Amino acid sequence: MPISGPITKQGSIKRQGSAKRRGSCIGGSQQQTPKEVPWDLFDRLLIPLISCHGAAIILSTILNVLHISQVSTFALFIWFSLSTTGAVMFYHLLK
Repeated sequence: MPISGPITKQGSIKRQGSAKRRGSCIGGSQQQTPKEVPWDLFDRLLIPLISCHGAAIILSTILNVLHISQVSTFALFIWFSLSTTGAVMFYHLLK
């Protein structure tokens, strides 16, 4: 009976082990970066977007009561949200 099946598996295991040893000799010990969880970006954007909504309501009310501008809350919210999301994405994608 040929026993070539288990020999090739053992050979591949030996090659993997030697590749690990070779990598540790060449590059030293490399630290693995922690994986990001899928809700990480959502978690970073939730509080700033809620704050944008609150700021838009307050600023719109003040501007309309003082008759400085007839700006809508929605327009201010979009303006604040785009600038805040851009800043958060810039910070999030920095490496």
